[in-house]
Amino acid sequence: MAIPSKLIGTQPQSDRRGEAEGAWSRSAAQPQGAPHESRARLDHAAKAAGIGFWYCDLPFDVLNWDEQVKEHFWLPPDADVTIATFFERIHPDDREPTRRAIDASLQAHSTYECDYRTVDPLTGAVRWIRARGGAVYDADGQPIRFDGVTVDITARKLDEERIARLLAREREQARLLKKVAEAALSIHSCNSLESMLRVVAEEGRTIIGANLALISLDTDENGSQAIVSMSASEPYRRWLLEPTPQYVKHFEQLVNESGRSLRLTRREIEADPAWQVSRDELAAGTVIRGWLSAPLVSRGGRNLGLIQLADKVDGDFTDTDEAILVQFAHIASVAIENVRLYAQVRDQDRRKDEFLAILAHELRNPLAPLRNGLEVMRLTDDGNGRLAQIQAMMDRQLSHMVRLIDDLLDISRISRNKMELRRARVLLSDVVNNTIETVHPLIENAGHDLTISLPSEPVYLYADITRLSQVLANLLSNSAKYTERNGQIWLTAVCEERNLMIKVRDTGIGIPAHAIKSVFDMFSQVDRTLERTTGGMGIGLALVKGLVEMHGGTVEAASPGQGQGSTFTVRLPYLDSGATAMKTSPELGCVSATNPERRILVVDDNRDSATSMALMLKLLGNDVSTASNGEEAVEIAEKFRPSIILMDLGMPLLNGYEATRRIRQQPWGRGMIILALTGWGQDTDRTRSREAGCDGHLVKPVNISDLEKLFPGDVGRSSLT
Repeated sequence: MAIPSKLIGTQPQSDRRGEAEGAWSRSAAQPQGAPHESRARLDHAAKAAGIGFWYCDLPFDVLNWDEQVKEHFWLPPDADVTIATFFERIHPDDREPTRRAIDASLQAHSTYECDYRTVDPLTGAVRWIRARGGAVYDADGQPIRFDGVTVDITARKLDEERIARLLAREREQARLLKKVAEAALSIHSCNSLESMLRVVAEEGRTIIGANLALISLDTDENGSQAIVSMSASEPYRRWLLEPTPQYVKHFEQLVNESGRSLRLTRREIEADPAWQVSRDELAAGTVIRGWLSAPLVSRGGRNLGLIQLADKVDGDFTDTDEAILVQFAHIASVAIENVRLYAQVRDQDRRKDEFLAILAHELRNPLAPLRNGLEVMRLTDDGNGRLAQIQAMMDRQLSHMVRLIDDLLDISRISRNKMELRRARVLLSDVVNNTIETVHPLIENAGHDLTISLPSEPVYLYADITRLSQVLANLLSNSAKYTERNGQIWLTAVCEERNLMIKVRDTGIGIPAHAIKSVFDMFSQVDRTLERTTGGMGIGLALVKGLVEMHGGTVEAASPGQGQGSTFTVRLPYLDSGATAMKTSPELGCVSATNPERRILVVDDNRDSATSMALMLKLLGNDVSTASNGEEAVEIAEKFRPSIILMDLGMPLLNGYEATRRIRQQPWGRGMIILALTGWGQDTDRTRSREAGCDGHLVKPVNISDLEKLFPGDVGRSSLT
């Protein structure tokens, strides 16, 4: 709102000036008394405080300012001042707000207070001024005078602006640090070096607001580096296809050698001698207008590489950008080392699995002829009791070794989530019977008394009968091993509200309190003394825990202390009592009532294994031939035309997979039963044998009873399906 026109320029200039001069003369004619002394003190205080006084009669025209006010407005002491002068010296952006403030004060009969800037017309210098005053009104309420003071508040305004800048900078730093923290989560969630570096480049460019980001990593011990990841805004994508300018390589070298960050403006870049040398090269190439880089340094202080940013979207890179990039580079360095360590662990884990598979294969190969030899001894026993005892002893030790190998592979499968359960409705009593069949020789040999207590009504579980029997067998074997001879072992099962509770309790050596929590850990053993040689490898209970949890159950251990026995409690969900009996597993096939003569080809590069298997099968009344490699197997199969082939997989010249495929391609080989009989028992091995055309997959050494179950009475491939 403009100042009312009636308040501007309506009183004659001479009258106003005369009144003013009269006022000043009357003031000067006053006696030298108390009022004069008081005025002098006031003037001294006002001058010391930098306060200026202004007076003006209304309507506005000539303004009466003291020297201090004139100084505030960049005027000399003898300058004449009008209302036009007042507005001319105010900053253009502040004129209208000041006009509105004066008008509002006059309209509302309120105090006038306003901050504005005055500008020196010669130099453009600026002062911040605070004006405070008000109008005097006559009896009719009309304003007749407008007086007040001015104070130079430039220093305070500059302080406020500086504080505002600092606050804005802190807010910006907090915003950037928040982005860095969010980026750190994304970076550390990556599980490969390639994906992690891609995130580092993208996040670094986004956080700082650059158009281009490059990540370089050391490629050898000599410090050579290669760009491994890049991120660019749309206009800068073409830069990624251009070679790195020599002057940029020079800057990279400076950062690598110093181990410190480097920030350059375009002026600093063009002032560098390296840029001067590269000018001809840059005529048709890339010229950057800002560069910021920080080294990637390992925990041990070794240089890992660089993170580089070019051309900030808005202005030059700042010291805040540099500090943020240094922090970001530290996070990226830690992530690079972690990803590399994780890759090493994964590689070591893969090698461990490969080692276990090879170990199992190599151990099973000599076990196979041993198993076959035992069967031959059993089939040719002439009634001599000693031979039966030796055969039983060898069978127990062989079975123990087979279980150890199987446990090793099973625990590896569980740790990699590769174990698959073949679940069906099974009776608890069937699980227990299978378990007792396995562990009875061990318990009997130790002279223990085993007491079994099961619910009177049938209890059904949705479980893999083989794996659940393995759980109970491991628990009972554990009790048998760690209980002195002639001890007591109890196996009890009770139905709770929702779970079946199975307890295995013994009078053995017990478990110390400190070992209770770790008893299910891998390779954990309670008693490692040399005197106790019946302990295993420390994986049996870890396997129990893994298998129970895969069935949706829990297992826990308890013991009053050393020498006071232990109790293992397994809880598993059970099914309604109306469930039907378990169906026969497809792997067991059909057991023939009779044992007709079969034509069987045994293929194995281990001659002892092939010979002993052939001898055992011949004693069972079969016509048997052997082959020692894949090529020989194909040739003999075409001539011999066996009804069943037992095919080893890892063989020279031609492996078992390819030999199976070649046989299946022939019309005469499509109806044959081909069973893989091998030391390779990984899930991938089973898949490969099935894809090659094998009807089953058996792992060495195999029991003759298990093998016969896969031999149908009416020989032919269709009888297995």
